[in-house]
Amino acid sequence: MNRQQILKLTQCAILSTIIIVMTFVPYLGYIQTPYLALTTIQIPVAIGAILLGPMYGIVLGAVWGVTCLLNAPLMGPMAVPFLNPLVSVVPRVAVGLVAALIYLGLRKVLKPRFPLFALTGLCTSLLNTIFVLGMLTWTKGGGFIDSALLSSLLTYAISINGIVEMSACFLLVGAIGQALLRAKVVRGAKSEEKQQDSALTSEKM
Repeated sequence: MNRQQILKLTQCAILSTIIIVMTFVPYLGYIQTPYLALTTIQIPVAIGAILLGPMYGIVLGAVWGVTCLLNAPLMGPMAVPFLNPLVSVVPRVAVGLVAALIYLGLRKVLKPRFPLFALTGLCTSLLNTIFVLGMLTWTKGGGFIDSALLSSLLTYAISINGIVEMSACFLLVGAIGQALLRAKVVRGAKSEEKQQDSALTSEKM
């Protein structure tokens, strides 16, 4: 195992720990207010997608999904559908994978800076909303809630709740990504070109 692989494993372990802490510490990953129920765990997943790529995105999405499933009994009646792994686990695995692929696609047209990171964060939050609501609809509320309550839940999630989540993810992932770029944790275009040149030079030697 080379140094780069060890670094990625370490970063994945740190982000997984953050996801677990945010899940089980109240008002970190799931913020309950009288008017909104906000999910913020997509933020470390988006950062993982930026730092580590698709394979680790899947791992972080799986950690998110499993912790969501384990936490569902503690979250009250509205979280009952998440007792179904098709609602809690499968969409989050897909979010981790697709968010990483979106980041790689956006990097072809945007330089590593705030807009690139922010758009990746927004897309991660949007993907979570789409995939979870899609599975809720397909499984008819995970098999636990009636159609009237499901309709209310979908309307609520699509409206202001989803907009607030996407806005927060846009700003926070953009800011965190920019900070990681300045700290040289995320590589800019020039540093990647240098790395590719050094790799080609070593191959020739």
